[in-house]
Formats: sequence, structure tokens, C-alpha cells
Amino acid sequence: MKDPTFPVPSPENGPRNEKTDESGTHRLPDDYWFRVMSSIAERFSEDVSPISVRAHALVRAFGIPSGQFSTLESHPDGSRDTDAERLYAGHVAAPAGVRSPEKGIPSSAAIDLSLADCRDLLKSMDSRSVAIIEADLAEAKAKPDGYAPMLYFRMPGGVDLFLKGYVHRDEEQEKHGRLLREITGRAQVIAVEGYAEYKTGKSLTNYLRFFKRGISTDGYGELMVDAMEAGFKGIFAEVDPRDWSHVDLERAFSESSLPDSFFETYFEYLKRESPEVATGIGGWRRLRELLDRQTHRHLASVNEELRDGTVRYGNRFVEAGRDGDFRTSLSPTGFEFGSQLFSDALSAIRLHIIARIMADGKIPKGPILDIQGDLHLSGKQFFMRYPEYAMEIVLRTLLELLSADASDVFGREKKKIEKIRTGLDKPDWERIARKIGTIPFMNSQFLIEPHVHTFDFFREYGLRPGDSMPSEAEIADIVTKVDQK
Repeated sequence: MKDPTFPVPSPENGPRNEKTDESGTHRLPDDYWFRVMSSIAERFSEDVSPISVRAHALVRAFGIPSGQFSTLESHPDGSRDTDAERLYAGHVAAPAGVRSPEKGIPSSAAIDLSLADCRDLLKSMDSRSVAIIEADLAEAKAKPDGYAPMLYFRMPGGVDLFLKGYVHRDEEQEKHGRLLREITGRAQVIAVEGYAEYKTGKSLTNYLRFFKRGISTDGYGELMVDAMEAGFKGIFAEVDPRDWSHVDLERAFSESSLPDSFFETYFEYLKRESPEVATGIGGWRRLRELLDRQTHRHLASVNEELRDGTVRYGNRFVEAGRDGDFRTSLSPTGFEFGSQLFSDALSAIRLHIIARIMADGKIPKGPILDIQGDLHLSGKQFFMRYPEYAMEIVLRTLLELLSADASDVFGREKKKIEKIRTGLDKPDWERIARKIGTIPFMNSQFLIEPHVHTFDFFREYGLRPGDSMPSEAEIADIVTKVDQK
């Protein structure tokens, strides 16, 4: 039986100001993602939760925005060029959303833009960024099979960041290699999606080594080699944080192989840290069902999608229906769980951190290019807009971050699972803060063999992770004072 899908804005049930383009495709309103975030905030705004206090503290510690941020820097007097911002939003950034027709790709999207409309504005951008946009628009207008779109963000500090969708298969890399060389050769940082089966950071070296030996890397090895041959002299990064090298939680959820005690502990963690979300879920058995519903195996079986320009949005999200059943959704609902959304949320945070350290001059400034499977674009662009909510999701799905800690446990998987459960019962917040701010980097200018080093935000900035998080007593005091108001 087909899984029921939670309604999204459409001609039948959507907002009245929905737009229709020349192809008859129903476009979502320009403030679509703002409305999504507003609905989540309203739904879970009765109390301030400990997890929201922690998320706010961490975002401040990393010096990244809490919510939607300005696309341009302020002038010295504090004023902003609002006309310029509108040009960025209308002529460079992708539109808010397009309802997918039954066949084909909508024609009204960023692919029809003319850079001549904002040529003066683009003078403020890195020339390499302009070239990246031009190359992608040229490919988009040609609409070749397998084209995956690109989204643009103007980050604080004037850093240009691109989210490039990627169909990660060797044959697709061969088909689109020429375009990708035009793009990757001009970047300063290239972030690639890692294999979850490897320890985080290991994919960077494995991609190059495997490609050299003729072993398939789903296109990433060739992409990295092509980038270096095209003149890339910057840094490779892995911001995708999934680590199933010791415990594959995705498989464990879909096969229901975890003991009841694991879900009981996880639900108790949510009751302490995010009580409204826990109430909305309703119990540890329902939590187990929710986690299964957000596995890739389950979501891939639901054939519904939304398009934002040419961006595909799969059913990555889940809603708790009025009848008590969980239903898939095309947009965030406040019940974001699972490894896929954990990955998108922490990836967005780490991309913000990379932009921050670039703006601060700790690494050379230039375009940041994040290349990942195109189905990651929906969740990741939402979390890029709302970093503090992304941080909440990371802390809510803390077990995913803790799975890497099972590497120091010898023996059967059962012992590794117990290590994760213990981490949920008594979280080490100082260690968690450091793990969030640690990013694997690899300099493309290696002499003999590629080598990965980790950028530790707290160490580089001379900060103590423990100082970034309020104590339990301070959090309780904050929650009590806010509730009294």
C-alpha cells in the first residue's frame, strides 16, 4: 500500500498567492521556506527546551548566523544595499519552489536567467564565482540527461558558496566531466560527499587511491583528479558526517535489530532535552517507528517529489498525522530525525563554519563548492538558511554523532550499540561540541600521497569547548526564567 503523503502547497490546498509560470507549473510562494520554519517554530514554541538553549549557545560559539542571513556585507555605516540584495535573490539564487509536473523539468528556474541583468552587482563577486555560475547556467540551458542543479549562497563576510547537485555514478561523471572541470578548477574549497561505510575523512584519500587503481568511486575520484588537472590548488573537505564504519544505524533501524532498551534511553533523552518533540512523538515505540520511516530504504519507496527550479525534493521528512500515523512530507515538519537529515543538518553547519574561517583569513578566500547527491539539496538548503534549527537537529539526532565513538569498543556490535546508548544517557557535551566543529581537510597540493588533517575550530580559535555550552544548572535557570515570562 502506498504511504500517504502529507500535503504541500498545491493548487488545491496551497496558499492563495501561489504563482504559475509559462509552462503551467505551479510555483511555491517566494517565502515558502520562511513559512515552513515559522510553522515549526509556532508548533514547538510553548516552552524553551534545553536542546534549543544548547543549539543557540553552539551557534554563537561558532560565530555563525542563527537564522536567515544577509546575502551581502553591510556598509561601514551599517547600512545595506537592499536593491543589490534583491538582485542576488532574483537573478542568481534559485527560486523558492516549483511543483513538479508529471513529466519533464520545469522551464522556469535559474536556468533562464541572464547574468547581464546584474552584471554591475557581480563585480563584487570573486571572478571565479561568476565563471562557475556561467558554466552551470550553460549546462542547465542545454538540459542534458542527468543534469543536477546548483544553488548559490552569499555567506557573511562576502564568501561565495555553491551547493552543486551530483549524480554520483562513474558514467555520469564521464558524461558531465567537461562542465565539472569548468566549475571545480575555479573553487578554493571543494567539499565532497563521503562514503558512510568509511570513518569520516577517510573517503578523501580513498577516492584518489581507488581511482588510481581502477576501482569505482561513484565518480568522486575522477571528479577530484579532474579538478586538480583543471587548476584546483585549494582544499578538499568532507562535511558529510555519517559514520557507519562500526555501527550502521540506518540498517539497524530498518531491520529493527536494536533492543527496546536503546529506544527507551533515546526517548528519555528527548524527554529531557526536547520535551515538546517527545510529546509529539508519543513514546519510545512510536520513536522506533518514526526512525524507520526516515530511513533511506523507506523514503525511497515513496514516489513523490517537489522541484525548486530543477532541484528534486524527495520525501525526506515525516509528519505526525492527526490520526496518529506518521506520514511522509516534502518539507520539514518539526519531526526531523534519521541519518539523512542529520547529515544534511551537520553538513550545513560545517559549511557555515568553513565560510566563517575563510572570512577570518584562516584559509585563503575563494568560492566554496559543495558537491553531493542531488536529493541532499532540499534538506541542506533549508538548513543552510536556518543554522540554529540545524544545530537542534544535530543534537536531537545525537546518536548519529556518537556512532563514530563506537570505534574504540572491541567486540561484537551489541557492545558498540551499548556505547552509543550510554552516550545518550550521559552526554559529554564538551566532546560533542568539539566533534561538531572538527572538519576533515586535505590539501590538493600533496607531494607523494594524499594526507587528511582535521581542522579543529576550538583549537584554531584558542577556545575551550566546555565554555561554549551552559551548565545543566544554567540551562535549567534559563528555561525557568523564560517560562515565567
